[in-house]
Amino acid sequence: MSVQIIWPAVYTDLLTPLNSYLSPAVVGGFAPGLTDAATLVRVRTLLSQDLLDKYNYTSPPQTWQQVEQIMAHILPLEHALGNTQLSGYTGQFAPYEGLTCNIMELLGTAGGLVNPDGTLSIMSDPPQAVEYSTQCVCSAAGLTLGGGVGAVAPIPGFTLDTLGQTTNGAHYYGVNKYSRNVASAFKVLQFITSDEAQLWWSREAGHQSSRTRVLADCQVANACDLQNLKPVSRPSAATGTKYPQVSTLLSTHWHNMLIGRITPEDALDRLTWDIANLLNINLLGPPVTVEWGSPVGIVAIIIASIAQVLTLSAGFPLVNSKGWSREQRRASPKLIMALLAGVALTNVWPLVFLGSPSALTCMLRPTIPGFAWATVLSIMAVQDLQVYLVVATPLRTVAADVHRRMRFFLLAVLLLQVGMTGLYIGVAAPKPTVVTIGREYRYAGCAWSSVSWIGQESAMLTLITPTILLVVNSLLAVRLAVIEKVSTVHRVPVLRIVYLILVLFLVSITALAVNRIRPSTRVLILTGVVLAQAIGVIRLYVLPRVIPDTSITSLAWMGETNAGMTTGTRTSAAAAALTHASSINDAASGGSKNLELLKSSVSFACRTAASARHLDFKPSVPCVVTLIRGNGILVIVEATHSPSHHSSRLRSVFCLRGRLASVEATSQHNHGGCVTQSLRLTFINGQVAELSSSGAQVISLIREWLDELKAFAASAEESAEILSG
Repeated sequence: MSVQIIWPAVYTDLLTPLNSYLSPAVVGGFAPGLTDAATLVRVRTLLSQDLLDKYNYTSPPQTWQQVEQIMAHILPLEHALGNTQLSGYTGQFAPYEGLTCNIMELLGTAGGLVNPDGTLSIMSDPPQAVEYSTQCVCSAAGLTLGGGVGAVAPIPGFTLDTLGQTTNGAHYYGVNKYSRNVASAFKVLQFITSDEAQLWWSREAGHQSSRTRVLADCQVANACDLQNLKPVSRPSAATGTKYPQVSTLLSTHWHNMLIGRITPEDALDRLTWDIANLLNINLLGPPVTVEWGSPVGIVAIIIASIAQVLTLSAGFPLVNSKGWSREQRRASPKLIMALLAGVALTNVWPLVFLGSPSALTCMLRPTIPGFAWATVLSIMAVQDLQVYLVVATPLRTVAADVHRRMRFFLLAVLLLQVGMTGLYIGVAAPKPTVVTIGREYRYAGCAWSSVSWIGQESAMLTLITPTILLVVNSLLAVRLAVIEKVSTVHRVPVLRIVYLILVLFLVSITALAVNRIRPSTRVLILTGVVLAQAIGVIRLYVLPRVIPDTSITSLAWMGETNAGMTTGTRTSAAAAALTHASSINDAASGGSKNLELLKSSVSFACRTAASARHLDFKPSVPCVVTLIRGNGILVIVEATHSPSHHSSRLRSVFCLRGRLASVEATSQHNHGGCVTQSLRLTFINGQVAELSSSGAQVISLIREWLDELKAFAASAEESAEILSG
């Protein structure tokens, strides 16, 4: 069988290997460089010899510049003589395989197209190929320079030192692997490719042979002018089964250039990149990575280290548990440490983008922020949720139940995050890859499952839990802000932190999702994100919970709430209450030291608020309640947390006479056999105080204090007065 030069790669599976039939002598008889292309080659340039003789050109043009000069000389004279159909340089310029042959002559002369090793050169000197293809081919209309006597000559070159190349239009011979007579078919091939047969083809048909002896024949060489012949093959061997597509790209882009649809520069640019994409040829060099020792890598390491130092410094007061103040108990130290651990985990996130990616780092890139943000946001949500749960029934057994619910909440968040991460790893199967960004650059990145519908979006599975928690925290923060100023509930501007994390969350997702962002820029963005988060969370959330602030008198709502106290604590708290009440009474009686009879109790848990609605969101704490009967003054002093603390803080002083609008006992509640009941005092200006107690004596205690306080619930004459210290 015989196939044209562009088809052997397509029909390889149908051909019989002839290695066992070919001896070294047979192979050595073929001319080097020609066996890769064909057995028959035809010279491509036809000249109108009579016109050259008429105008005294004794030799064919050797360069394209000479072709242009000859056309500029002959054409005007011939047109003046009435030969208006005469054209200059013409060829096969329609968008088909013939144009590909002409293109290969120009490209081959300029440097080549697809190299044997599969790399792409297109042209080493593209401007010359474009210049001569547009200037010399612009008058294409026929096949020859004109009518008359024809002659054959080599393709011109760009300079006298650059020989033009002629395109092989050859055929391969092969034997069908399904043939029953392979040996006989090979004998036929031996005859067709023998020196005798090839010599006949060269002498009689003017076809160039691939046999060395035939090429050396002087008669053949002179007849075909093969001394300076330099053949070029179409890239069928290098492109294989994709050659038809390569040929279509060549002829289409070149034709569009010739008719003026695109510029020569655009034609070469499109041709280069389209063929490279088709053949998966890399034109952009090695993939870009952000190395550990690069300037960007060093900056990322330094900034991440600074963020980590800040995080560890914020957690240092919590490591030393001695002397924790009540302000530090505004958040459970364990929860704050867990929150800081989440921040610390985020701080190392940019580091997994340094160096060449591996399967592990590809897995960690979306996993680290997922777990880190889930930890931080779940701790924040827990502390806000406790506002709704603790304040309703603040006694010990109820508080324990609240803590149990919060532990379940944190466990549920952890399990959800682990499940989403496992699903992501199982479905997406992240692995290293090279990402190509148009015609600009390549970088070492991560790829996902080979399943077509699973892509980069699958990484969002690890961020589902943080997204839910962002919504939860936002709703809780807004709810608290509507009911009462956030600073009076737990001293922390939660909305600011939620907004900060939300912004950083969106910036990070954008930096990861937009592939066109350069790796160095992405690393710097993520480094800035972790530093901003570390500073913001520590400054706005952690420090207000671990640094004492005596100017704020809001009640603590974290930790266990216990109405019981040790004897020593009760004594010191009562003494402090009496001392303060004494000073108030002295001021009211003009300096007299004669105290009215006092009534005091250490069996209450207290809370106060500006209104009944606000009271529902205030926690109760153990307190010492003292009533100065003569002056109608009620003193509420918060009990100390630890017996080692010998001082207590004055919470509130109420003037009851003429200001107490009503006092009533709430319904009794039984929690696990423990009876609780409260007294609620409402003042004419809307302020509310609640005294709660539990235990076996709660009924008699509530009745006793109810009788005492009712005496002051007379008609109001002026606003209630509250003094807070």
